[in-house]
Amino acid sequence: MTVLIHAEIHGLVGRASELRDVLRDHAEQLARAEGSLGAAAYEPLGGGPGEFVVDAWWRDEAALRAHYATAEYAHYVQLVGELLARPGDATVHTIERSYRPGRGPLVGSDAAGLAARPPRTGQPWGSHSHSPRRASCSPPSWSSFACSRGATSRTDRRRSRGAPDG
Repeated sequence: MTVLIHAEIHGLVGRASELRDVLRDHAEQLARAEGSLGAAAYEPLGGGPGEFVVDAWWRDEAALRAHYATAEYAHYVQLVGELLARPGDATVHTIERSYRPGRGPLVGSDAAGLAARPPRTGQPWGSHSHSPRRASCSPPSWSSFACSRGATSRTDRRRSRGAPDG
């Protein structure tokens, strides 16, 4: 069953820029990790200075637990510790099935081979895509960033279909 970790990160206001960089790098690494279905780091709409969110989607709980045992995760914990005002608040979601009304299933046993598709949440930094083959990050735009597998924007997809922007 797909697992989503939603972590609310509470950074020191004076070091928010440093924390943003650490979270960007961490999301890039998460997106490439074994068992990862994608990752995103962003500042939530209405969030205060130094407030961030990291969402990571995992194939299953075993993949998530394996990630926590890696040297990369230990390094992230070491880097992020001095940038936090207080410990983050993490919520683990197990997802049996996700869908968009009128568009069919995205995740779950009835999706027959489809990769989990992270939802768009908060104020994204860059763009999301759902290809399990590559990871990339868009440069910051309007004070935001996101990392996920194979970044393409909603606008790019509309243009490829000949639809107007917006």
